[in-house]
Amino acid sequence: MNFQESKLTLTSGTTIFFNTDGLTEQQASGVYYGEILPKVFYENSRLSPQLIIRAVCEDFRRFNNGSLQGTDDITCLVMQLN
Repeated sequence: MNFQESKLTLTSGTTIFFNTDGLTEQQASGVYYGEILPKVFYENSRLSPQLIIRAVCEDFRRFNNGSLQGTDDITCLVMQLN
């Protein structure tokens, strides 16, 4: 991998979603959740971090046949600047 350092200025109201690969690489019916997650985040990005996490968990549960348990560990974090 070739990593490069860069700077990004974030403004008030910016919301960032961090997650491990266990979330995005979960498959159901031949679809990866990583294909669905950006839309779920975008549709809920103006909510509080707690509500964003709740929306993602609810959507993931529907996607994953009613379970929050994936085949790999799953961690996510929402950072919102005030």
